[in-house]
Amino acid sequence: MVQLQTNPGSRCVSSRHRARIPAKHPLNVILPMEGTLTRASQAVPAFEDVIILQEPTSDQLFFVNFVLLEDRSAHTLCSEDCPQRHCDTEPWPTFVHLLEVPTLMGTPTQIVSILRELCARGKKCAGLPRPLALTITERQPLDITVSIPLAAVLLEYPVAYVPANADQTAFLAGVRLDVYDFALSLSGNPDRHDAEGGSGDACTIFKFSCPSHLAGEDAALLPARVLERMQSRLGARLNAAGCQCGLVVRHTTETHDRLSL
Repeated sequence: MVQLQTNPGSRCVSSRHRARIPAKHPLNVILPMEGTLTRASQAVPAFEDVIILQEPTSDQLFFVNFVLLEDRSAHTLCSEDCPQRHCDTEPWPTFVHLLEVPTLMGTPTQIVSILRELCARGKKCAGLPRPLALTITERQPLDITVSIPLAAVLLEYPVAYVPANADQTAFLAGVRLDVYDFALSLSGNPDRHDAEGGSGDACTIFKFSCPSHLAGEDAALLPARVLERMQSRLGARLNAAGCQCGLVVRHTTETHDRLSL
């Protein structure tokens, strides 16, 4: 998950469907959240498959639609155990290794291991309800080479940054980025692409970036392809939810001397 940052007090934060929130509280904060989630699922069917994931190392909580996570994991994790699952959803984001020159890479092994465990622990068994909350458990605390791309997977980011090592502090300085911003227009304007900044009533719901040069290595990262894919995904979900807001889509190219992951 990337927060574009041009100065210490200016951040562009994004979230969508799988909301990430700070959890600077005792662990028992999960208990009242479980109660709230139970009541929400009783009132709104869309919440029935939502669970809380806790990542204790970074002290983060994620609200995750577990069925969506299973479907997106099916290609890699459940092809043998769940052959009946459809495979037309995108399995993973594109992983970008943050070397001196950002480079495409495969899915990190530890990400696969964590999600395989989550899929197994979150399954409904013998008519029992799905757990309302799961804690991501590993023998060793997760460092940023795992926690950052894991957050991107859980939040359905199309691009996941993987730091080069656990001590890395400088990210993408001076690298030209394609920046994508998806916002809801509260006035209900129809879906549109707005490269200039958009309507003043728009509320950003999802924002991410990708090094521009990588589109030359993977056509799926071409701006037109990314915009089409994301508009299709988000538009379909907004329509299914009966949302009357318009979807405003913005693409810009930016270069920053300081970014925060």
